[in-house]
Formats: sequence, structure tokens, C-alpha cells
Amino acid sequence: AVNRANGVIRQYASAKLEKAGDAGTTIAMAVVQGPIAVIANVGDSRVYRLRNGEMRQITKDHSVIQRMVDAGMAQPEQVYTHPSRNLIYRSLGADDSVKVDIFAPTIAPGDYLLLCTDGLWEMVQSPVKIAEIVFHATSLDAACTSLVQAANAAGGEDNIGVVLAQAYE
Repeated sequence: AVNRANGVIRQYASAKLEKAGDAGTTIAMAVVQGPIAVIANVGDSRVYRLRNGEMRQITKDHSVIQRMVDAGMAQPEQVYTHPSRNLIYRSLGADDSVKVDIFAPTIAPGDYLLLCTDGLWEMVQSPVKIAEIVFHATSLDAACTSLVQAANAAGGEDNIGVVLAQAYE
């Protein structure tokens, strides 16, 4: 699905723009089958699992600042503020083929999966605050609305995409 989306973006770009590289996007997706979530990402859109009051990032950003953190050249909290935080080295539409990272964490009843763009996590800047919003919301829709409102209140400098799902028995 991700490779097909990459092809569609490339076709669109070549039909509408001078260079195919002028169009691009990131992606985070999940397919749940029983107790397993198959998660894919390209770029800096993320998937988190929220369980028992805690939030854990499943995906890994394909960004310059994340590479710097991995190499010990930057602190983890700099992913929110570093001048190069929006420079990504992998995206849909940039090349004819795309490398997709795949993860397969277990999902238990009551767990949440949060899929979001950097417009959410970069603006809110606090996994604790994001988790509090989700766990205190009266519904999935209310949680998504509150998350978007929190990102906008923090500056809303980028697109804010949020999908929230909860596992049931």
C-alpha cells in the first residue's frame, strides 16, 4: 500500500509539477489482526501505543535530527526545537521506490494506537500531555479534537493529522 501510494504521488507530481521531487509526504499506518498491529512508517509521522497510562513511540523518525540523536550529537528533547527538525531523508514521492519501516507490536484490550503527523507531536512536545488528553477524553472523537486543539494552541505550525483507535476484546 505504501509503495502504491508512493507511485501515485510520483505520477501526480510529474503531471502537475516540473519535478517529481517537488511533491512528497510522510505516512504512518496500522493494520490490526488479533493481538498484532502491523505498523508502517516513512518520514516523521508517528505511531504510538498507549497502555496502562503510558505512551510508547512505536515508529522511528526518518529525520536528520533523529540521526543526530542516535549518533549522540543531540539530545532527545531537541527533536522538538532543533533548526533541522523538519529535514527528513525519507518520504513518499521523493524517489521511484521507498524504504518502509515495519513494526509488529502486540496489542491488548484497552490499548490505544495513536497515528499522527509531526504537526501534533512537535507542537504539543510532551508525550505525557498527549497521553493525559487521550486517557481523560470521553470518547475517541473527543480525544482527537482535544489533541488538535492542543497542537493549535501551541502554535499549529504544521499540518495536524490524528487517528486514534482503541482495541477491544
